[in-house]
Amino acid sequence: MYLTVCGVNYQDTPIAIREHLAVANKDLLATLKNLQVSDWVNEVYLLSTCNRTEIYIISSQDTEVAILKWISKHWHLEIDIANYMYTHKDQLALAHLLRVASGLESMMQGETQILGQIKSAYAIASEAGSIGKYLNLILQHTIRTA
Repeated sequence: MYLTVCGVNYQDTPIAIREHLAVANKDLLATLKNLQVSDWVNEVYLLSTCNRTEIYIISSQDTEVAILKWISKHWHLEIDIANYMYTHKDQLALAHLLRVASGLESMMQGETQILGQIKSAYAIASEAGSIGKYLNLILQHTIRTA
């Protein structure tokens, strides 16, 4: 199994694009369910805040290209989103999530609001049924570490 994260954040992406890719909590369940029907998705978690939108995927195959295509189609983008997105895989994806949860990737380093947002998105992803044994273990570890 592979863990991949694709995302945009305040460091690399203009605010207009971040706002376009933002997912409100009320829309998160539907977005996760839309992603779940993709044959390349085993598990999925989506974190969307004012400063970042990140999609974490567990898959039996490399999904980087598929995620970028899905994002462009889902959000009806007419730009090459790959120019603004970062992608991390496996251990680097986990390390990135731990840094995000700990506030090390925040505009105000060390801020704690992000942990609450991670927990909220985790609860919604659990409700959507998009969290399996791998993401459950990863997110539980992330919350304890943060």
